[in-house]
Amino acid sequence: MPDGEFKARAQVSGILPTGGSWIVELDVAGGKMFSVTSLSPTLSVGDECHLWVASENLNLFDQDGARLDPERRLVAA
Repeated sequence: MPDGEFKARAQVSGILPTGGSWIVELDVAGGKMFSVTSLSPTLSVGDECHLWVASENLNLFDQDGARLDPERRLVAA
């Protein structure tokens, strides 16, 4: 996992097929995170995993649903 990027432990809480892709729902540090993939997931609901995302590819929202400033960087241990 590259330094300076968002990284976290997560637990898979849902896998939603949408036709040609899947939405993977993750529980991360008490919140929800969603990922979309065109590859069939190899994880199952309940599995734990580690993830990382390049900071510029994150869309972050506050508790009221307002998007956070994209210049704000979040790095989790």
